[in-house]
Amino acid sequence: MTSLEEVIRHVSDSVFTKLGSHHREYVYRRAMACELQQSGNFVEEEVDIPIHYPLGLKKLVLGIERADIIIGQFCILEIKCGNPKPATIANAMGQARRYIRHYQTAGAKVAFLVFFGDTGPQTFRVTNEFSFVPESANKREFGDNTIPPTEL
Repeated sequence: MTSLEEVIRHVSDSVFTKLGSHHREYVYRRAMACELQQSGNFVEEEVDIPIHYPLGLKKLVLGIERADIIIGQFCILEIKCGNPKPATIANAMGQARRYIRHYQTAGAKVAFLVFFGDTGPQTFRVTNEFSFVPESANKREFGDNTIPPTEL
């Protein structure tokens, strides 16, 4: 059985092969959504995620964040363009963690960041924890696509 992470990596490679580099984020988002739907996944694009604030017995909606893609109501997919630098990755991971935290009521457990750079896509798995992959799995599973927790 193929994991969702493997599907995302395969789809992002396919999108990059077909489109190449230097497109805007929305182009990659649309292509990723089409390919994921074609492979049988339930996909929603540009999903509003309300930011709730508890005030007494009420919850106020203070604002809205917008996730690029939600896959099957439990996985958030964020698309970024350009060659990621450590600070850019850390900021995007923080954004993805916020999305997970605020979308947990709908079942979100994990997010993936896909950076479409000059030489191809780079994919990062993000959870709502400080370390996005176990220390022992860093180099084995993600190769150069790792950020030590101290840099997050």
